[in-house]
Amino acid sequence: MANRTIRMVIRNYDVITPLVAGDIVPEGIDLEFDRVSSIGAFHSDATLDAGEMSFSGYLRQLDAGNAEVVGLPIFIMRGFRQRCFFVKRGSTLATLGDLDGKRIGTNGWPDSGNTWSRSLLRAEGIDIGNIEWFVGPIDGATDQAFGHRFSTEGFPENVRSTPEGAALVELLAAGDLDAMMVPWPPRGFYEQDSPVIRLLADYPSHEEAYARQVGFCPGHHVIGIRSSALEKDPWIAQSLLDAFETARKLAEERSWMLADTSPWLLSDLERTSAILGADWQINGVEPNRAMIDTFARELHAQGIVQQQFDADAVFASFIELTSHAR
Repeated sequence: MANRTIRMVIRNYDVITPLVAGDIVPEGIDLEFDRVSSIGAFHSDATLDAGEMSFSGYLRQLDAGNAEVVGLPIFIMRGFRQRCFFVKRGSTLATLGDLDGKRIGTNGWPDSGNTWSRSLLRAEGIDIGNIEWFVGPIDGATDQAFGHRFSTEGFPENVRSTPEGAALVELLAAGDLDAMMVPWPPRGFYEQDSPVIRLLADYPSHEEAYARQVGFCPGHHVIGIRSSALEKDPWIAQSLLDAFETARKLAEERSWMLADTSPWLLSDLERTSAILGADWQINGVEPNRAMIDTFARELHAQGIVQQQFDADAVFASFIELTSHAR
C-alpha cells in the first residue's frame, strides 16, 4: 500500500530537523513540511492536513464543540513565563506581586503563553480581574514577524484594546501602562540602555524555583490534524506521535554532542536534566498529565473556556484513535 501524504505547517524547531532531513520517517506516511514563522496558516489553508497550533486554541475549539481538528499530544513548543514581564527602566516595580491592580499591556488575551503568565499572577494571590488589561501589538515589527492578531472580543470587561491600536511599548514609555506581559521582548531590548527592562531581573532563578515546584515546563503549542485526514486512516495519529518522539530524542542526543549554540549550552542542558529529568520534553498524554491538567484548570479559572477539562478529555479523540492503531 502506498504511503499517505500528510502536509504539515510548523515552525523550524530543532526537534523537527531529523524529520525534515529524512533521518526519521513516520511509518506509512510521506510527511511534507511547510516551515513558516506563523502558525496561522493551518487555520487559513484548508489544503494543509496538519499543523502546529495554539494549545489554548485547541481547547477553545473543544469547548465550542468543534471536532474538525484532533489534537495530538506532541508539545512542539514549551517555555517558562517568568521572563515575559517587562517594565520601563527606572520603574519601582520589581516583583509579580507589585503588579496587583496595575495597568498591564499584552499582545493577546486567550493565548497559551499569556494564560500561563497570568497563572503566575494568580499564584501570587493577585485577582487578575482587578488589573486593567490592554491588548495590542508589542511594537509592530515583532508582532508582524510572528503573524500575531489582536482581538478582545468576548473577553472580560477589564480587557480592552489599546487606543487606536497603539503599540504597547509606546504606551509603556508614555506612562500609560505600568508593565507589559508579552512572549517576546520588543525591538531594541538587547541594546545598551534599553528603555524597557524585565520586571524580574533574575528570571532564571524564578523559573528554576517554579520548575522544581511543578515538575514540568509549560506547553504552549501542539500538533493538530484534521479529522477528515483520519477518517480512513486513524493509524496516522500514532504514527506521527511515534515519529515526533523519535525525532525529539535524536535531536536532543545531538544537542549534547554538538552543544555549540552558546559557550555554556552544555551546562544548561546538564542543569535542566538535573531539575526536570532527561525527558523533560517528552510527548504523550500520560507523561504530561500534570501539565495538561494544570493548563486546563487555568483556562477554566480565567474564563477562557466554560468546561473543566482534564488530560483524558483534552486528548479523548487521540486516545480513542490510538487504542485501535494498527
